[in-house]
Amino acid sequence: MSDLILLCAGALADRSSGPATGGFEAAADAARLRLPDPLGALLRAARVVSDAQDDALVPDELPHERWLRGHFGAPADVSIEACAAAEYGLTAGAWRLTPVHIQVGHDRMRLLDPDQLALTPEHARALAEAASPGLAEAGFTLDAHAPNAWFMHGDRRPHWHARAWTLAVGRSIDAYLPAGPEARLWRRLFTEVQMAWHEHPVNGARAAAGLPAVNAVWLDGWSQPFTASASAGCMVSDDPALRGLARHAGWQALAPDPAATVAAPVPPQAAGQATIVDLAFWRRARRNGDAAHWHDGWRRFAAWLTPLAAGAWPAGVDTLRLVLSGERRCLTLTLPRRGRWLPWRRIDARRLLLDPGQGAA
Repeated sequence: MSDLILLCAGALADRSSGPATGGFEAAADAARLRLPDPLGALLRAARVVSDAQDDALVPDELPHERWLRGHFGAPADVSIEACAAAEYGLTAGAWRLTPVHIQVGHDRMRLLDPDQLALTPEHARALAEAASPGLAEAGFTLDAHAPNAWFMHGDRRPHWHARAWTLAVGRSIDAYLPAGPEARLWRRLFTEVQMAWHEHPVNGARAAAGLPAVNAVWLDGWSQPFTASASAGCMVSDDPALRGLARHAGWQALAPDPAATVAAPVPPQAAGQATIVDLAFWRRARRNGDAAHWHDGWRRFAAWLTPLAAGAWPAGVDTLRLVLSGERRCLTLTLPRRGRWLPWRRIDARRLLLDPGQGAA
């Protein structure tokens, strides 16, 4: 028998604190959350495994990334987002970079979601070629493996403390820019790339098409192979970073089947292994503060779980866990088999999801 873990990043609508605002902070709107059966019934029978809150003034990573780091035993200096390097066949250490648009306002600069750029491979290659000479002068080689996943490496590794775009998106960027003893070097490279792209033909074409300019590159963090603490298993995700993390850990990494449900969440070749299924129902809604799509994510999740309530427990699975996270909070629940439910023990599921620290009734 094996464990099945459903990773629900962005499912919680906790309120973010700190010096910058952004992301999904619709606590008032989240109060309208309705948990349609069978989802409500399943959650009322759950057991709380952990309920963690990150109260740092400026967090280093999102709660689901922290959970993944602990599960796989990734070193503190390895960025989960940068682990996408393994998905692109990079086995040596490298920095991940993401081409982005930074909106400049009267009193702050805000990071736009890179998914909104619709950057083509051709335009990405042209921008990478323009940025490469300045990076090369500082001793770095740049490889644009995908439009939004670039990697930089050199003869030495600078002392930079970076926070991934996934954390900074939608926010004023000041508190999320790279720090560390050599932060000045990154600021210089950051400025040189901006200058190289300021009047680039790619941005001229984008402006003519009504698209935002690609006016900066974001430093997401460092990635390198590491010895994982997790036993062998399977990661099912459409996120290259999570698949790369799994590959670093020696796990299988598979793309999801759009038609899969909780009754058959993974291909047959993964049967019998511990499996993490990355459910992306809420991720973009969290990044963009889209309350309507956040609620829709819960409706989709309820439909996805319907076979479970009907007794169609996943084949070969003994334990099913939910890892739900938001901006600051990570809540882990265990769902028992129907025959193991304790009728006298009931969780106020809605209150638990919306209010940290609330347990069983």
